[in-house]
Amino acid sequence: MKPLYFYMVIGLLLFASGLSCDRSEKPVAVEENYSMTELLQRGWLAFSGQEYDNALTYFEKAFEKDSAQVEASIGRGWTLLMLDQGEITASERLFLKGVQNATWKSDARCGLVVIRFLQEQYSEIENLVDLIIADRPDYFFKYKPTIDWHDLLLIKAQAYFHDDDYQKAWDAIQEITSVFRLDPNNHHTWIVDNVTYFSFEAALAKVIEILSELYRVF
Repeated sequence: MKPLYFYMVIGLLLFASGLSCDRSEKPVAVEENYSMTELLQRGWLAFSGQEYDNALTYFEKAFEKDSAQVEASIGRGWTLLMLDQGEITASERLFLKGVQNATWKSDARCGLVVIRFLQEQYSEIENLVDLIIADRPDYFFKYKPTIDWHDLLLIKAQAYFHDDDYQKAWDAIQEITSVFRLDPNNHHTWIVDNVTYFSFEAALAKVIEILSELYRVF
């Protein structure tokens, strides 16, 4: 059984406990003559300001104008994801429309990484994260820069942890930082913050907890 506190730290950018936001902002009025460019610009501006209801209004208007517009799909997908976990299926469909687009594929895949984690489909996460980082080693989400490659690798590590593959989880952690010096095969190294753990699994879980706090998005 995994330590209880491990399950308490999987909110790094997640959304399992922090996705739902304050939806009290005043609904925005959208002019009918707004161009696609104006709708998208206003949508991302609202999104960056965490005005997610307003962002959704703009992106949905853009989507109504052209449902094949990839940027409108990605914006709508991320906004739905930030607003409500219940919209995961809708967000997934929108992100899948962007994975082959040269401009938006990394942001689409990043959204899918979050969704796959929430759906506990851990086996798909490794490939998605590797594709993003291979394309953009210093990846960050332009409209929410606190979501970046650190978070992706941390989700990857957590996915491995959930699948009991502690060596791969540790390998992912080492891609993020070299501060910790754990050795799965040497119990003398299972020390984190001056606390000695009696299993590599427990020490690794503590490292993940620390990094989750460090790279917390919310």
